[in-house]
Amino acid sequence: MQVNNYSQSKSNLSFGKVIKLRVYIDGLPTLDEKRIGKATRGLVKILQKQDTRHPKADSFIRTFRENVYDYSVPVEKVDSKYPIIRNLINEVSQFLFTGHQTEELNPLAKQIGIVKHNGLAQIGTTKTYETKLSTNKYFTKAKSFINNPNLRLREAKPPREEVELRIYTKGKGKPESKNFKLEIDEIMFRKPNESKVRMSQDSLF
Repeated sequence: MQVNNYSQSKSNLSFGKVIKLRVYIDGLPTLDEKRIGKATRGLVKILQKQDTRHPKADSFIRTFRENVYDYSVPVEKVDSKYPIIRNLINEVSQFLFTGHQTEELNPLAKQIGIVKHNGLAQIGTTKTYETKLSTNKYFTKAKSFINNPNLRLREAKPPREEVELRIYTKGKGKPESKNFKLEIDEIMFRKPNESKVRMSQDSLF
C-alpha cells in the first residue's frame, strides 16, 4: 500500500514503540540536553509535516516509516495539540514515543496545559500544586514505557537487538552563541554499538 508515495505496512495492527535516540553534531555525539531537544523537535516537526520546507523531509519520513511500523505518514500537517509522536528529553532519558504510547501521553500532556492556564489566569503563575501533580503523572507514565523492554524498537530477526535512532546534524554559527542552529542532515536506525554504516534491508519492529 502506498500513501503519498511512502511505503505503508500491510498490517492493521499498531505496534507500540519506544525509540532511544542519539544526536550528533558535525559527526560527534552531543550530551547537551538543549541541543538534543532542539534536534529532536526539528525532526518531529518534519515527521508530523509541520515542517515541509526541509530539503530532505521526504527522505527522513521514508526512513522513519520503513523502520517504525506504527508510524502512519500524515496526509497533511498534524495538529500540534494532538501529536502522533512525542519525545522525552532530559539528562538521562532521550526517547521518542509513537503509536499507543503517544495516544496515552497526549491527554496527560493536555492536562498539564489546562492546569497551567488555570494557575496563570487565577493567581498569575503556572507553578501550582496541580501543575506539579499533572507533570509528575505525565513523566511517571512516560518512564513506565521507557522501563518496559518489550516496547523498545528492535531488529525483526534474532537476536532482536535494540535499535536506536541517530540524528546527524550540522552546526551553524558559533556554538557559544544563542543563535547557534542545528541543521538535520541525516537520520539512521542503528544498534547502539554499530558504526555509521548502512544496515541491511531487513525490517524492524
